[in-house]
Amino acid sequence: MFFPVIKEKPLNGVYIAQDLPEFDWNELFSSKYQDQFNQFIDQNFGFRPFLIRLFNQVDYSVFNKSHGSGIVIGKKNYLFELWYIDAFTGSDFSGRDSIAEKVRKLEIINKYLNHYNTKFLIVIAPGKGHYYPELIPELYLKFQQKTNYDYYDEFFNNTTLQVLDFNNWFVQMKDTVKYPLFSQTGTHWSEYGAALAADSIIRKIEVLLNKNLKNVKWDQVKLSETPNAADNDLENLMNLFYPIHEYTLAYPVFKEDTDFDLSSPKTITIADSFFWQLIEGRFLISFDYLEFWYYYNSVYPESTEEKITVREIDVLDRMINTDVVLLEFSTSNLRDFGSGFIEDVYRIFTDTEYLKSRKTINIIRRIKASPEWMKDIMEKAQNNNIPLDSMIFLDAQYIAEMEIADLHLPGIDQLQ
Repeated sequence: MFFPVIKEKPLNGVYIAQDLPEFDWNELFSSKYQDQFNQFIDQNFGFRPFLIRLFNQVDYSVFNKSHGSGIVIGKKNYLFELWYIDAFTGSDFSGRDSIAEKVRKLEIINKYLNHYNTKFLIVIAPGKGHYYPELIPELYLKFQQKTNYDYYDEFFNNTTLQVLDFNNWFVQMKDTVKYPLFSQTGTHWSEYGAALAADSIIRKIEVLLNKNLKNVKWDQVKLSETPNAADNDLENLMNLFYPIHEYTLAYPVFKEDTDFDLSSPKTITIADSFFWQLIEGRFLISFDYLEFWYYYNSVYPESTEEKITVREIDVLDRMINTDVVLLEFSTSNLRDFGSGFIEDVYRIFTDTEYLKSRKTINIIRRIKASPEWMKDIMEKAQNNNIPLDSMIFLDAQYIAEMEIADLHLPGIDQLQ
């Protein structure tokens, strides 16, 4: 533990307290120090990674049991996350009326974005449970019902929303596609599947914008029986000694488009973890600027340096000043489709008081981040004998009202 002569491979997906807690008499007498010390010892005793891997390997090899959180070992040693199975069986069903209401709000959001000449595209990423239902253990298939995906598919077909349904497309291609669209030991689409999806999304955006975009081209693949990290994320979380046998996977060999006169639109994407593979697969080259609002929470690339959330930005201003808004969620996340995006943006467009409140909060942040602006408001507060915080709020609210007036937001009944 204290003299690690033998260097061990760290565990995957596990937080380890690296430092002994700092001694404090007050925390000692309240027992907080003892709890922290015990946690450190428990996570750092000698040969802990080796012993945990040994325990996990025995349970997997002898009892076909996984200790990875939420990981289900399917037939032929295919790994699933439980929520993708729930999405296939309908165990996570959120209700027909709830889904109908979300689709109604999506139609309104689409109309508002079109009013400001921003294109709106919905992408349904595939689920491994839908793609490999024959490999799901029978135990999980006892109770099946209509699913969230079934109802979204039904309701979307009765709207003018632009939807790319990769779940349906992948299932249709399953018997004819040359290479696996899902890996054996991963939870997301394979790198090959992600490359096909990226190409289709770019082509759809070209149609929506009536422009040709720069693209990442590929006409050959590299075959490998050793999956990369993205195609092996579930096995990595199991922390085993020996790799699970993997079928041959295909990895596209990319080459950039040499025509630099093509368009590069600005895009905002609200998406789940499936979108990471598109970014890492050089999807970014097609766009002049791309923001990724991860689960409608962290904003990338801004969060790369310092975590920025959607609560800290002017959501409306950014959306109406971009070319495309893309909403991507997989079947397992349809239980909470949009992660709050649908409800929040619908309210931003239709509730002026809510919009004013959101804008005021963001303007206050901008004021406090600007020394020159703060200096002007401090002088104004002193001249008017008003507390500084009140002066900041009043100025921010006034600016918010002016910005909203400049938007000329139409009512729902005025939208085309």
